[in-house]
Amino acid sequence: MTDRRLRLVKRDAGCRWHGRLHEQLSFPRGEVITADIAVTHRREAGHHSARNVRILRKWIAEEGVAQGRLLFYYAGECYDRQRYAAAARGYAKLLEQPSGYREDRLIACARLAECYERLGKPGRKLGALLQSFQYDLPHADFCCAIAACFHERQEPVSAIYWYMQAVDVSSRDPGLRPVPVACRTWLPHARLSLCYAHLGNWEQALMHNTKAREYLPNDPGLLANRQKLEVVVRKEMKEREERGEVSPRK
Repeated sequence: MTDRRLRLVKRDAGCRWHGRLHEQLSFPRGEVITADIAVTHRREAGHHSARNVRILRKWIAEEGVAQGRLLFYYAGECYDRQRYAAAARGYAKLLEQPSGYREDRLIACARLAECYERLGKPGRKLGALLQSFQYDLPHADFCCAIAACFHERQEPVSAIYWYMQAVDVSSRDPGLRPVPVACRTWLPHARLSLCYAHLGNWEQALMHNTKAREYLPNDPGLLANRQKLEVVVRKEMKEREERGEVSPRK
């Protein structure tokens, strides 16, 4: 998982941190430079979720209402503590509010969908994913998640459509929001291979398996599937040659 963050600013540029938890950096309008500088976060201390919830509850009590970023953070802490019903209520309430940060709303849609999955509500999961289109153009992770809903329903044609959409938008800039790298690279191709195999379209299945292996050349599952698909494709080609449908290969 990778995402883009504001990390380096000039001390005298008038930048300020806001909030008591998960502080946000505000800065004057001016030039913003995007750079390929990687910052890796590795948790070394204990988990602070319980402390964070106490801070947020006190903050909400002082504000008198949970809305905007405050509600977003509270729902996030509930999500991290696997309190999925409470998190779902928070994210749903956030999405009902008339305004807010685009990235927060997209994250809320994705996490609301996962909460509904954990709560055994697949219909609501799909609705939460589709709700993301109110806030931005389709992104690869949402397309993959929507495709997975149809894949689980044993509806491969619909799943193929959405996995292909994920491939088409894989280069779209997600903005300040984390998007799984797999959704933008090998995952849609690997799932397309399975869907086409389910439909008996072995050549398309092998083609997408090949594309997935461009990203994961040594993946055991993809390699095993390739061997199976190559056997079926050769057998099918031989049968077509015997029927005179194609010319024999030299």
